[in-house]
Amino acid sequence: MKNNNIVRKATPIGIEYFKSEYNITVKFTDSQVFPGYINSKVVLYGYVKNDINQRISIAIDYNTHEVEHVGGPKWLLQSE
Repeated sequence: MKNNNIVRKATPIGIEYFKSEYNITVKFTDSQVFPGYINSKVVLYGYVKNDINQRISIAIDYNTHEVEHVGGPKWLLQSE
């Protein structure tokens, strides 16, 4: 699977995850796709919409589409 297809499939998963788990809207601006022989993970980087200083990230397994890790400001992650 090409990297841009991986990112295209992961992006709505990431947006929905932040919306459902944290009730925020995010915008992704960058990504990193790891080769399958390392691990099948794509990391999306971005920010909380309307506040570019509130950086977030999410790691998604591109085979199972499961969220593996979320990063962001303390106020956000402590609200879980």
